[in-house]
Amino acid sequence: MEKSPRGEAVVIRARVQDPSRLFHPFVFARKSGNARYEAFTMRDRGTRRGFEARLPSSMLSEGSFEYFIEAQHDEGAPSRVGSPRKPIACAAFDPPPEPVKVTVRTPEPGAAVRIDDKDSGTTPLTVRLLPGRHTVSITGPDGRSAEQQIDVKGRRMDLAVDLPRQSGGPATLAVQSDPPDANVLLDGTVVGRTPYHGALQTGEHTVTVEMEGHLRQQRKVFAREGRDATVSFALMPLPKAPALSVESDPVGAIVLVDGKERGRTPLIAAMPPGHHQLVLQYEGRREVSTDFEMPKDGDFSVRLDLPFADRSGSRLTVSSMPAGANVTVDGSGVGVTPWSAETRPGVHKVAVSGAGFVKEERTVQVYPNRDTDLAFALQRAGPARLHVDAQPAAMVRVDGKEVGRSPLTAEVQPGEHQLEVAADGYKTVAQQVTVDAGQGLSVRIPLQRAVSQEPPLIAVSSDPSGAQIFLDQKLVGATPLKIRTTPGPHEVRLSLEGYVPRVTRPVLPNDRDFELRVAVVLTPVRGGEQRQRAPTADELFDAQIAAAHACSVRGDLECALSGY
Repeated sequence: MEKSPRGEAVVIRARVQDPSRLFHPFVFARKSGNARYEAFTMRDRGTRRGFEARLPSSMLSEGSFEYFIEAQHDEGAPSRVGSPRKPIACAAFDPPPEPVKVTVRTPEPGAAVRIDDKDSGTTPLTVRLLPGRHTVSITGPDGRSAEQQIDVKGRRMDLAVDLPRQSGGPATLAVQSDPPDANVLLDGTVVGRTPYHGALQTGEHTVTVEMEGHLRQQRKVFAREGRDATVSFALMPLPKAPALSVESDPVGAIVLVDGKERGRTPLIAAMPPGHHQLVLQYEGRREVSTDFEMPKDGDFSVRLDLPFADRSGSRLTVSSMPAGANVTVDGSGVGVTPWSAETRPGVHKVAVSGAGFVKEERTVQVYPNRDTDLAFALQRAGPARLHVDAQPAAMVRVDGKEVGRSPLTAEVQPGEHQLEVAADGYKTVAQQVTVDAGQGLSVRIPLQRAVSQEPPLIAVSSDPSGAQIFLDQKLVGATPLKIRTTPGPHEVRLSLEGYVPRVTRPVLPNDRDFELRVAVVLTPVRGGEQRQRAPTADELFDAQIAAAHACSVRGDLECALSGY
């Protein structure tokens, strides 16, 4: 078998002493864990090359496969190399990432170049960068500057950077993607498609790109006057099933899921729902592991940093969303999240709790000379609370049932509800609301006098905006929009490429002036992606100081010094 990198065709070769006496041999192969073999014909490539079979790259998608070779001939039973019961096992070969030659040019040479906050030289400049994300900042001799966030890939990149026409002018944003024609969202609002170019106000912004069938990606950019910002995305295709996305620093770490090698970072792979263990390995760095729950109907993203292998021992790191939760290990309080400390190898019980949140507990196996990260997403405790304030005081209905007059606070089941506020002589307003467990939602609805019996009004908004609105299967515009229509049953459908369509079927009354407000947060086609990220060194340092301060306020000196 030839050594082939994961993602490329697998080649199996065989030599035969007298090929004229046999029929074409077959390779029977199966992925690890599969019971059935697939048959592949071996072709005669001549005296020097012998027989050869090419297997699809998907054969190594699980990290390894098994095979045997069988040849029929004109004398007796077939000849075999291996057998169905004792096949030959082959593991994936993942070559380490190789640096990419990147050339940076500007129309006028001599511009200063910084790559990942390090001085790198002046244009024209050629450097070698590892595959992955990098930030390139360029400043011309006259003060004009530009910044590009790039995804380095392939064998060579030529980066041509145009500086702004003048220093101190308005900032602009350019967004590119491979492949192009992806939706561009700026701070959650759809602004166009790639390649995109537009004005950008100073300050921090979130740039997101979305394309059906590809991993949703986002970056932070900080706009300054006189500096153009360019963001480039390499959109990775997604499997049809929910996928796990793994990133690391440095890139190129070997990824093991449940003990099986799956490739190197950055990695995207289909993953069955349920509990899994992820381990990252990189030569010269410490092993890092984490456990995660793969959702049934959404993607899951993990990013871990691998520290240098300059120490022994095992470190356990615990983070939570929100941060500041109390951490106990084997029943003893050790600090607040994010928390990190050397921990003896073995099985430990880790619990995280916070006021107003449900306590969560996990059992974790800490291995020798391996760092372990645990991330908790805390759920709020108790029922949902809905507070309604209407001016003037009005009757409040939830899902068609009267619950009292405003202002009022009522407990409701978590989920989506239709809230309706009505008062004599005023327009009736209905609004769709969504509340989560343990959370409170406050809604203030000012009522307007009903001057005349106007047709019912539907006010539709969405996040992101720009979704097409179909009223009774007819396109009437894009969000946000207000529509006058007739009393009775209707269908309102919102459609935006890359998002799950949303449909609501309200029944509008005909006995009073009525307004229905529909505000929808659209869900990406793949379902919401869950993210898991290990805390940074600065976040751990801040949490350590906060925990020590809390202990000192209580007068517990031993507790205050325990984290140092």
